[in-house]
Amino acid sequence: MVKPTKTSLNLSFSDDEQPDKQYVERLMACFSEIRAKGASIRSKSEKLEEAIKKYRSSKSSGTQRLAAVQKQTDILSDSIRKTLDAVYKARRIKDEERMKSKQLVRGALVNFLADQARRLPLYISEPGSHPPPLVGAIPAQPDTVIELGDFAAAFSEEMGMWILAVITGVQGYGANMRFRCHDIEDESKEMILTKRRIVPLPRYRANPQGDAGALFPADAVVMAMYPQTTCFYKAAVSAPPTTATDDYLIAFDDSTSITGYADPLSVPQRYVLTYREDPQKKSKSTRDKRKTMQEDDDE
Repeated sequence: MVKPTKTSLNLSFSDDEQPDKQYVERLMACFSEIRAKGASIRSKSEKLEEAIKKYRSSKSSGTQRLAAVQKQTDILSDSIRKTLDAVYKARRIKDEERMKSKQLVRGALVNFLADQARRLPLYISEPGSHPPPLVGAIPAQPDTVIELGDFAAAFSEEMGMWILAVITGVQGYGANMRFRCHDIEDESKEMILTKRRIVPLPRYRANPQGDAGALFPADAVVMAMYPQTTCFYKAAVSAPPTTATDDYLIAFDDSTSITGYADPLSVPQRYVLTYREDPQKKSKSTRDKRKTMQEDDDE
């Protein structure tokens, strides 16, 4: 296994640092939205309680009473989801501000990323529905919108490996679409990549109790971020999470081991992705095949 060589970077602010006005305005707008949605939850909770009381006391048919309670339950559930989305939006704005800081002190990037993984929202599916893309192991689809500020595994040609990056821009359309991103550890290391060289990180954790199918199963081949680094390597799942707070147990490739894998390590859901081949190796393989075919034609 290739040994990690990247250095870590701290994302803590100095005591005299002040956030810019735009950041404060965006954050305050989020807080106002959260307060408004919180009040809406209280109102909808009261309506649900009223529906439950009527369900218990009404002489109407059981089906009608149950339908009324179910309707209010669905309304309340939707309101809670929207409130949690607003909370996640506020967290994301705060994280973006921390990432933009120029006054960084080395030593805490790993803690920052671990904290992000712990705070990743848990997706709770509605009965009979399936989780959308970017929930747990469910990958992005062709129509999935990759947003500015999203974290992704990006293939760095300079390093010849997949590294953690932040999306900072999108240009072009369709087959000509390109993504501008930078190394999480160094903003000066910008890359412009095709979608094939970008693997977005999950936006939600999958719930093992309700959405086990949105998790990688045991023995699945994946691409995971090695602990204490920002580099992704080929690995296999030793054990998936069994509770909402569990991490994966991941065995990374190790050519010095008899089994071909190192001892399993704990890796959060956020940093375990669908396996992608090294684009450089894939391109070389294609060129070699074309060269062989050309030689055969010449003969």
